[in-house]
Amino acid sequence: MPRSKHLSRAICFALSFCFMFSAVFCLSSAKAYASTDPNVQLLYAQRDEPGEAAYGGYLGFIDVKNLAYQKNVTVHYTTDGNSWKDVSAQYLKNDPEDPQYDVWEFSIFAPSSPVTFAIKYEVNGQTYWDNNNGNNYTLSPTDPIVLEKCALKTAQLKEGSPTAIFLKNLGYEKTVLVKYTTDNWATTNSANASYEKTLPGNVEQWSIPSDLPHGSNVKYFVSYTVNGITYIDNNFGENYTNY
Repeated sequence: MPRSKHLSRAICFALSFCFMFSAVFCLSSAKAYASTDPNVQLLYAQRDEPGEAAYGGYLGFIDVKNLAYQKNVTVHYTTDGNSWKDVSAQYLKNDPEDPQYDVWEFSIFAPSSPVTFAIKYEVNGQTYWDNNNGNNYTLSPTDPIVLEKCALKTAQLKEGSPTAIFLKNLGYEKTVLVKYTTDNWATTNSANASYEKTLPGNVEQWSIPSDLPHGSNVKYFVSYTVNGITYIDNNFGENYTNY
């Protein structure tokens, strides 16, 4: 009789251990799937309307850690919440801000629909995801830009509209400057950007100074200082031109 009790206890303990191990494994797997992996991160994405609405859609840029030469970067997206499609991202250049990463770009044709998407990175037989910590990313006419790894981005959301500055609202006290040159950086000038409005996702829209000189010789970048940290948008190292 004592042996039976000991055996029963041993079996119960073994089953409990297996159950606990299985539960931990499932939770870990779910957490890993839902997290944003540092090997692939959305930089930013925006509404893109280059002309007539029928040709509109979305474009975005991704930071991909260069783990091997052969790699696939795919944007997994839906415009109706039911059917999902894939579009391949294309290599753009090495990230000048972090040489370990390459910048990839993508575009999604969806002229009149919101889009929800996540990013898949396949390399060395492994698959990494950036799905916004399990929430995916969403863009729409009312949510026209998403800033992720980029805290600051200069963009034109619609043809004919002025170029604007978009930034994450990381603190109330902030300084947003447009630094420009007319002589290939022999001299540098600064002008204050102006706050315009707050967009969904705690993103603020600021305007380029109206008195910024125009011309092919005018090059500029934007700096955003908040909480003692300065973020720079220099168009991935190429600066902007104020034609």
